[in-house]
Amino acid sequence: PDELRSMAKNYSKEKMDIIVTTGNAETVVAKAAWVRPIIFMPAAEPVQSGFIKSLARPDANVTGVAYYGDFKIHGKDLEVFREAVPNLQRVLILYDSGEQLIPTVSLPLVRKVAAQLAIKLVEKPVQSLAQAEQEIAAASRNTTDGIFFICTSLFSDFKKVAEDSTKKKIPSYGC
Repeated sequence: PDELRSMAKNYSKEKMDIIVTTGNAETVVAKAAWVRPIIFMPAAEPVQSGFIKSLARPDANVTGVAYYGDFKIHGKDLEVFREAVPNLQRVLILYDSGEQLIPTVSLPLVRKVAAQLAIKLVEKPVQSLAQAEQEIAAASRNTTDGIFFICTSLFSDFKKVAEDSTKKKIPSYGC
């Protein structure tokens, strides 16, 4: 988030005509620092995130493409993960700590589904892909049956973390 704020400030000084963001955290930062048009491509629940007023009438300078209109998908993803890995009991869950909707909307649903499936979650909010890689490096088959990602643009380069979990022979799901 600090790096994003610095970038938004620099772009504002350069008098760019428009800024395109690739997710919620980026859009929130851009809106705080930017007065010219912002296009989010895509963003989850932009109304709930507070950077547009409504899908029909977004705002004076913010518009874009919304996705994941229903955060229940993350709970369903955990169910699918359990079907794919029947012995799934201990799950490391990684998520973007800069994304406001995850702790308030996604995590409660995932926690509820995990409880119903008798899955113990170890929640690890991360701020960078490098931090996610560190969490995966610290995981072991003795303590972790699977790694679950709640996707945001933070995990846009998912290949490395997927390779890391594969090397450890720990199933992963997300992104």
